[in-house]
Amino acid sequence: MKKFKMILDLANSNGKFRPFFLAALCLLSFQAASAQQTPKPEKTLPTTKPKTPQPATVTPLPRGIPRPLPTPPPETKRVVVNEADTPAEKSIATESKITVSLCVSEGSVRINGWDRDEVRAYVADGSQVGFKVVQENPKNKKPVWVAVLGFDPKKNKEIKPEECLSGSEIELDVPRNTNIKLDSGESEVKIDSLARVSVKTLSGGIYLNNIANGVDATTYRGDLTVEKSGGQVVLNNTEGNIIALEVAPSEIGDTFKAKTNSGRIVLKAVEHRQVETGSISGSTSFDGELLGGGQYTFSTQNGSIGLIIPPTSGCKINAQFGFGAFASEIPLQNIQKKEQSLSAQIGTGETTCSVNLKTGSGVIRIRSGKPASTEAKMTGKDSNKMREPVNGRCPIFCVNSFFGILPCPPKLPSFKNLAGVGISGQNEFTQIL
Repeated sequence: MKKFKMILDLANSNGKFRPFFLAALCLLSFQAASAQQTPKPEKTLPTTKPKTPQPATVTPLPRGIPRPLPTPPPETKRVVVNEADTPAEKSIATESKITVSLCVSEGSVRINGWDRDEVRAYVADGSQVGFKVVQENPKNKKPVWVAVLGFDPKKNKEIKPEECLSGSEIELDVPRNTNIKLDSGESEVKIDSLARVSVKTLSGGIYLNNIANGVDATTYRGDLTVEKSGGQVVLNNTEGNIIALEVAPSEIGDTFKAKTNSGRIVLKAVEHRQVETGSISGSTSFDGELLGGGQYTFSTQNGSIGLIIPPTSGCKINAQFGFGAFASEIPLQNIQKKEQSLSAQIGTGETTCSVNLKTGSGVIRIRSGKPASTEAKMTGKDSNKMREPVNGRCPIFCVNSFFGILPCPPKLPSFKNLAGVGISGQNEFTQIL
C-alpha cells in the first residue's frame, strides 16, 4: 500500500495524472494479486487395502535334476506270533546242495549241518515259522533255494507280514552242503559244519566252525571267531575282537582279510598266501608259517604287532613303527634303517615272500617258534581245553598279554636279551611286557 501511495503522490504532484504512472500502478497490482493466491489443499495419502496372502512360489530346479519326493512313513509289519503251547517247528525236503536265506530280528541263532536232505526250523517263545521255495530243481522239483520266514505263507494271508524270525531260541538243521545267507539284528550266532556262510549282525558275537568253502562275516558290535574253516575269508568288525584258528584256502587264489575299528586281531595257523589285517585301535598277532610266494600285510594305528614264525622263514620285511619300537629274535640280513622304519631280510634262506608291518603307536616284535600248523592239529576235545585255565592261573591263550590273545610263554625276554636287532623309539622303553 505504501508503494501505491508513493505513485499517487508522484502522479498528483503536478496536478496531472500521467499514463506512465498509471501503467506502473497496474503492474504492482498484478504482482500483489499473484502473491495472495489461495493456498493449495494438503495431499492426503491414499488408503491402502490389506494385501491378500499369496501362495509361496516354488523355485524351479535346474534342468536334469529330479525333484526329491517326500519320504513315506516307515512301513509297519505285523509279527505273526506263535500262540501254540509248543515251540514253532517245521521241516521241508530239499536237495543236498542248497541255499538257505533268512533274517532274524532278535534271538539266539544256531545253525547246524546234518546228513539229511532236509531243512528243519525251530523257534521258541516267538514268531511262527514257514518256508518259501525261491527256486526248484527243474528235473525233480526239489527246492534248491529256500527262504525261512517268520510266518507260514500257506496259512497267513495278511498283507506283508513280518518275514524275520524272532524268539528266545532259533535253530536250523540244514544239509552240510548248504550256503547260508543270514541278516540279523541283535543276536548271538553260531554256525557249524556248512559249505559257505554269509552272515551280518548289528549286535552280537559270531562263531563259525568247520565252514568248508568260504566265509563272509560282519558284526558291528561283538566278537567274531572262525575256526577250522576254509575258502576265501572276509571278516569285518566295528567293535570287538577277531580270532581265526586253523583257516586255510580251498582253492588257489583264496585270500584272507580281517579288519576292525576297535579290537584285537588274532591269527593262528592261517595258511592263506595273501593275508591282510587292519585295525584302528587294537593289537594284532600272527602265529604260523610264512609260505613261499605269500604276501602278508599287518597294520594298526594304535596297537602292537606280534609275529611267531619258524626261524627258517625267508621273507622280505618292511616295518614302520611310528611312536613305537621294533625287535626280532630271528637274525635279520641286509638291514636298512631310517628314523622309525626299516627293511631287511629275515632268515638265511631264499627270500620267497614279503611281510609289511605298520603301526602308528606300538611295538613290532618277531619271535621264533614252531609252525603253528603242526601244533594246531588237535581234536575237538583238545580245542575246548585251549580255553580252560592251566593250573588255575594262565590259560593257553592269554587275553591280557600285550599282543592280544597269544600262547603264554614261561617268560618273555626284554629288548636287551633279544637276538638280532632291537630298535626303540624311546630310550626308557626297555621291556615289552
